[in-house]
Amino acid sequence: MLKQQNLIQKRAINLMTIIAISAISLAIVNAEGKVNSISLDGKSFKGKIYWDKPIIRWLRFSDTIEFKDGMISSTLSLKGGYKITPYNTKKINGKIIFSARAMRDENDFFDWSGVFDGESLEDVKMEWTKDGEIRHYKFKQK
Repeated sequence: MLKQQNLIQKRAINLMTIIAISAISLAIVNAEGKVNSISLDGKSFKGKIYWDKPIIRWLRFSDTIEFKDGMISSTLSLKGGYKITPYNTKKINGKIIFSARAMRDENDFFDWSGVFDGESLEDVKMEWTKDGEIRHYKFKQK
């Protein structure tokens, strides 16, 4: 009788272990699916862009950054003659880090970089290089 109870307990423990491992595995798969489903493509973000210089930081211009078909553009950059350009992404800790270089010519370009958390943009920077001079801008989403 005691042997039979021990056998039943061992089987119950084994069954509970299998159920627990299955539940944990399913949770991991679902969590990875959520991280992998985050995408910038097809999204646009309205905000303000400003020169990151203390004296004139208050001067801000409306802009919209758009990610479409693996390309990035902004309203102001298109008006300024910059081309729509491919963007690169890297996933880190459930967020997407993006970067891109938009060019007007080889001496006039800007580099975009920022973070997408699945809902909004953060820490978006634009570094404009023209004839060797570099200006730092920031984009703040509305």
